Amino acid sequence: MAKKYLLEDIEGFPAILYQESTPDGFTDVSPNAVLIDKYGTKVRDYLFVRNDINNILFIKANPNYPTVDFSGFFTNMTAEERKIMAKHILAPYQLRLTQYSDADDEYNWFQLLDITQGTIPVGKLTGRSLLIERMRKHVANKVRIEALTMASTQTFFKDIKDMKDWYIFAAAPDFKLWLNNLAPYDTTGFSSKSYWTQTLQDELVTIYEGLD
Repeated sequence: MAKKYLLEDIEGFPAILYQESTPDGFTDVSPNAVLIDKYGTKVRDYLFVRNDINNILFIKANPNYPTVDFSGFFTNMTAEERKIMAKHILAPYQLRLTQYSDADDEYNWFQLLDITQGTIPVGKLTGRSLLIERMRKHVANKVRIEALTMASTQTFFKDIKDMKDWYIFAAAPDFKLWLNNLAPYDTTGFSSKSYWTQTLQDELVTIYEGLD
């Protein structure tokens, strides 16, 4: 038997459970994305709560699935459901902008990055770790506005992983050389990659040099 979200039948601050059996005084709220958004992280990690919300709202937003066109975003969903779907970055960028300003969408996006990665908040980072985190967020923000694909950014982070780590732990120069296409990376550096653009390179160099 699958586990389900169970909410106590009282107002105010009801208890929530995540289990198979339903005790007296509790109601199965598993089909309710609004209640899962409100209470779910009290009993499950955010990664799974977000996935559970998506499982409910994605079908509402895409009634012609497997065709994914979000044709039901305004017709099949309540105003509250639309806000929740947009808040958790589960809808395309242009649809999210009908629910939140770009600034608020950016805030939601960076909250998602921090929570799902589960590392030290940026405010507690310093030095080279902070610099790399700022660059990571900058590249990830390209996904938010759909200027880069998720696959492209994942490849980028794989490509720089070892160089990034050595830069943080030992101030090794390889990452800077790679970023600027300097030897020994003059033919295998950043500009040789499919995700490279001059604009992105200039932006990352600006962050790296502390000129922003």
